[in-house]
Amino acid sequence: MKRKQSNWSFRQYVESILRDEKNSVELQNGEDVRVALAFPNYYPLGISNLGYQTVYRLFNEIPGVRCERIFVYEPPLGYFARTLESQRQLNEFDIVAFSLCYEVDALNLFRILENGRIPLLTRDREGNEPLVIVGGVITFLNPLPLAPFVDVFLLGEGEELISSFVNVYRECKSHGFSRHQCLSRLAAHENFFVPSISPKTHHKLKVHHVNVRAHRPAFSPIITPRGHFGEMFLVEVGRGCSRRCRFCAASYIFQTYRSNEITSLKQTIQAQTPSERITIGLVGSALADYPALPQLCRWLLQNNYRFSFSSFRLDKLTPEILQYLENSQIQTVTGAPEAGTERLRRIIGKPLSDFQLYEVVEAFAATRIPRLKLYFLIGLPSEEDADIEGIIVTVKNIHRILLTSGATKKQLRVSINAFIPKPFTPFQWAPMDMEKNIIRKRRYIERELRQLKEVTVASKSLRGELLQTLITLGDERVGLALLESYRYQKNIFKLLPGYGVDSGSLLYQPREFEYPFPWDIIDYPIPKDKLWRDFVAV
Repeated sequence: MKRKQSNWSFRQYVESILRDEKNSVELQNGEDVRVALAFPNYYPLGISNLGYQTVYRLFNEIPGVRCERIFVYEPPLGYFARTLESQRQLNEFDIVAFSLCYEVDALNLFRILENGRIPLLTRDREGNEPLVIVGGVITFLNPLPLAPFVDVFLLGEGEELISSFVNVYRECKSHGFSRHQCLSRLAAHENFFVPSISPKTHHKLKVHHVNVRAHRPAFSPIITPRGHFGEMFLVEVGRGCSRRCRFCAASYIFQTYRSNEITSLKQTIQAQTPSERITIGLVGSALADYPALPQLCRWLLQNNYRFSFSSFRLDKLTPEILQYLENSQIQTVTGAPEAGTERLRRIIGKPLSDFQLYEVVEAFAATRIPRLKLYFLIGLPSEEDADIEGIIVTVKNIHRILLTSGATKKQLRVSINAFIPKPFTPFQWAPMDMEKNIIRKRRYIERELRQLKEVTVASKSLRGELLQTLITLGDERVGLALLESYRYQKNIFKLLPGYGVDSGSLLYQPREFEYPFPWDIIDYPIPKDKLWRDFVAV
């Protein structure tokens, strides 16, 4: 009786979600390939992820493929592993695909597979069980911690990789290949990493990039008020970044900056949005570098659209752009000075001067936008005590400008986060700051800024940052320790020695050029020796 009630509750939950969605994707019947596309987090986050929505659309655009969605469901439905569209169990599909964007979501990957009655370890899966594949930005960086659990990693951008994968899978299926034979065939592809087949001495794996203008702009085919950003239509303005900030993977793994034509963006927005006007979320890691951004903003406002974007490069935040944001009734402007002094900003590759920063703040103060949010990093390579003081001085100066120059009352939100070394960047050789130092610096900054009215200081969970760093830098041994931690609710840092991992050395020790990174199996977008020269130069 209890299970029947739970099934009924799940059906009610799913029906309410689908009822709220405006979904332009048509699912096919009579399919020969069934895909369950999992986002390893809750629905509001997954449905607000442009990459996840794009992959969902791309799978369903392939004739004969039916792709359904699955998320981590909130209590009391957390043990369900059924799709939204048909409510079928995960193990009834041919392929279970994960779109993975955040390192710590690996724990939810375990949860979904376990609830779906799929063995967590690839070595325990038999021929009749679904292939577990993973794509997303995390696979561009370091797939090794998840290697014991994943049959195939798709390395690169999905517009062309997904159809390539389906073609190989279909060929294997039509020939009646065994699971091992199919994985062997997939392993021959330079953009597919098959851990059980591909040895570490295999040919260098490559991350696949596309010419974005050869495809229509990525957009969200599903619009819902349940999304993390509310009822918002997402569209990708550009991909990649040419700025080469030394700590940021987006500048390196996506290679050159590639933008969509403004005509194509306008057509996509008009064709895909419903008749009632909604907010347009403009997506891009280097949105400020889009040459036609002012024209696009004007066009959106003239056509009665509101629009927003997340973080924006502060030295490009002109009074004109601020005026467009104000007219769009945006509530928060977000930027990232990253460091508290010009010296450190130059070292990390973000040469924003104090004059430029305060000039932007004065322009912001003249608007009616109520909130300014700023991101800072602590523990950066070459950081000195003066740089921590610099964060405090910078925030106090900005607070004073907002108090004395503002047309309306403003709120200032400051986020203080720990530097995490990222693969394929010059700072991959740098250590993370010691845990005690991160705690000390955060407490000092919070204490010094506590008395400022309308200023809120926040930071991520230090435990989460340490876990993220561990997964970012680790290999298969870290993944196996993570699994034991998940299964038995144990502290992963206490488990690591049993797997031959010295977490202190992995997180806190500087590395030399010859250090064997787990991600060295992937071809470097920028030569490794060039990254090293850039690192030692600063």
